[in-house]
Amino acid sequence: GLGKTIEALRIIKYLATVGEARRILIIAPRQLINQWRHHEIRDLMHAPGVVRVLSRGGFEALAQELKQGSRRPLILLAPLDLVKRGSKDRHAHGRFKPYYDIVSSVEWDLVVVDEAHHLGFTTPHSVLRTNRLAPLCERAKHLVLLSATPSRGMHKDMLGRISLLTPELRENARRLLSDEDSRKSFYENASE
Repeated sequence: GLGKTIEALRIIKYLATVGEARRILIIAPRQLINQWRHHEIRDLMHAPGVVRVLSRGGFEALAQELKQGSRRPLILLAPLDLVKRGSKDRHAHGRFKPYYDIVSSVEWDLVVVDEAHHLGFTTPHSVLRTNRLAPLCERAKHLVLLSATPSRGMHKDMLGRISLLTPELRENARRLLSDEDSRKSFYENASE
C-alpha cells in the first residue's frame, strides 16, 4: 500500500534504460513474488522472456542458462526462502538444490531486496538468511532495500542493514553501538 514496488520498478527501469542494469536480482518473500510478476515488470526491459522466477520446478533450466552466461538482459525473481538455500544445506527430504550457489555465481548489476527487514542482525534465526544474502548485496553494482518496517527498535539491526548500503560503515558500527552521541549524530546526518 505504500508504493514501494512501483518506486523500485521506476529505479529498475531507469538503471536499465541508462545501461547500468542488465542483470537484476529481485529477492522477496515467496508471497510477494506474484505481486512483482504481475506489475509492469514483464515489459520493463522491452524484450520478451527477460523475467525468470527461481523455483523448484524450473531450476535446472535456469541454472543452465545462468551458467552459460547469456548476454541478454535478465530479471530474476527469487523467493527469499529458496535463494538462501545452497547445496550444503539439508532439509527433511535430503539436500536442497544449489539455489544459492547458482544465484551467487552471477555478477548482478542490481539487487533489490523486498521486505529487507528480514535481513536481521540481532536474532539467531536470521543468521543463515543474512549471511547468505549480505554478500550478494555487497557485490552488486547497485542495491535497493525495500521495507515498510525498517527497524525493530534495535540499533544493531538498523546499522547492519545500513552497512549493506555502505560497507565502510561496518568498521564504525561498534563505535556507533556503544557511543550514543556518535549514533545520534550519524542518524541525523543520514536523514539530511
